[in-house]
Amino acid sequence: MHSVSAIARRPGPERLLLEFHLLFGPGRLRVPPRARPRRVARLWEHSCGEVFVRRPGAGYLEFNLSPSGEWAAWSFTGYRQDMTEADTPPPRITTRSRRGHLRIAVELALPALGATPAWELALAAVLEDDDGRRSYWALAHPERRPDFHHPGSFACRLPEDLHSGTSAPASTACSTSPRCAGRSRARRARPTTISICGRWASR
Repeated sequence: MHSVSAIARRPGPERLLLEFHLLFGPGRLRVPPRARPRRVARLWEHSCGEVFVRRPGAGYLEFNLSPSGEWAAWSFTGYRQDMTEADTPPPRITTRSRRGHLRIAVELALPALGATPAWELALAAVLEDDDGRRSYWALAHPERRPDFHHPGSFACRLPEDLHSGTSAPASTACSTSPRCAGRSRARRARPTTISICGRWASR
């Protein structure tokens, strides 16, 4: 059985730092090989991390973030509405893998969202087994079937770090309840690991 956790930080008004930690049994996870960083569609067909970011009450951005270094970014005006390719700087993706543990670290610049006091995040991951079966993981599963775009999936509220840039900056992180449901509180603290619920299903 797989395990997924993540850390989210907002060290500046237009920056988002993410870490996905994927734990898996020997040989069970199919990891895309390293490739040239570029925009690629349909990355969710294989193992990848995903994040959806919005200003409260506005449209949202979707990012697909592959361990290969490839990525995709989409803009929506509402729930699955008016999907367009997002005009955004390329993310920086670094991957570290050791036996049974894959770490995907991501740095995103989000000038389209601006210096909004708080962002709302939906964190998710797709894991592909060696046999091709995919499992869908999310911070919250509002519906029976996985739907990362669902408004109820935006379970994390992330304000800007209040002390970013000081010699000993505080970290703004968000975490969920053990049941991975409902809206979490953001707090100034050391980065908090976010448990991501797992639901096994086919898209």
